Amino acid sequence: MRIKPFHSPLRGIGLATVWHDHARCPIAQSIAPADQLPGKGLNLPRCPYCAMLDRWPTPPPPVEEGP
Repeated sequence: MRIKPFHSPLRGIGLATVWHDHARCPIAQSIAPADQLPGKGLNLPRCPYCAMLDRWPTPPPPVEEGP
């Protein structure tokens, strides 16, 4: 699921400074909301994981356990 693009001076668990726009991206999730700056930053590339998640189908809903 797409979210508003953000970037951060902190990389979280990432190895490069990039901008993010996918809610399921583990790198985007590792950056605290207080450290997220709106927008794509100045000449930053898009996170490759966010791009990859755009190409993957939506995962199935979780299976509910019986009693």
